[in-house]
Order: sequence, then structure tokens, then C-alpha cells
Amino acid sequence: MRIALAVWNGRISPVFDSSQRLLIVEVEGGSVVGEREEPILHRFPPGRVGELRQLQIQTLICGAISRPLANLTAAAGIRLIPFVAGEINAVRDAFLAGRLPGPGFWMPGCGHGGGGRGHGYGGRRFRGGQRPW
Repeated sequence: MRIALAVWNGRISPVFDSSQRLLIVEVEGGSVVGEREEPILHRFPPGRVGELRQLQIQTLICGAISRPLANLTAAAGIRLIPFVAGEINAVRDAFLAGRLPGPGFWMPGCGHGGGGRGHGYGGRRFRGGQRPW
């Protein structure tokens, strides 16, 4: 499996739409077998998703993400774990341990404190705790 984490200064980048780097993590049998950083060359959503596909990313872990980019990512068959915050190694390890998404890594102000009543996205709330992706 190949996952990508949007990175900035050793942490998850706050907004994927403006992120400039990815940490690509190769996982086999639940263990990391390789890591490398790659630049994100495209500014616009279709180009960004094209880069993810070219890198053969199966899961993208990021901070905030615009609805158009989230929709394109999902349409490309890439699992999206958005609204994540934290130090890169801690986030990677939490993902490998099955703890993402989780309360220790939620982005502040992203509607996770609703007790399961819905998660905020773009100023909207979704019934039943379901996000649009």
C-alpha cells in the first residue's frame, strides 16, 4: 500500500489545496518499507489528483481540503482522510495502528466535537456523522 501525507515543517500541512510536499510511505504487511518526500507540482485540483494517481497513492492524509479537490480525489479511487493535524511521524504511526481518524489528530475547529451529530465541512453539517466522501 502507498499512502501520502501532505507535509509542512514536519507536520500535516494545514490546507492540502496549497500544500507543496508529500511524504510517500510504502507499507507492506503493516510495516513501513520505505519513505520519501515528493514535491507537488500542480496548483489546480485536476493536476494535483493526477500527481497522486501517477504516484500510485491509495490513501491521502491531509489537513483541510476544498470540496472540489476532495470530490476529485474520491472519484480517482483514492481514500481520503482529511482534517488531520499533528506531527508527521505520529500521524503515520497512528494510521498504521488503525487510530486515524481519531480525536488525538483532529484539526481544531473542524466540527469533531459534535458527539456524533455531524461533522462540519465548509460551514455545513452532515447528518449521522457522515461526510460527503
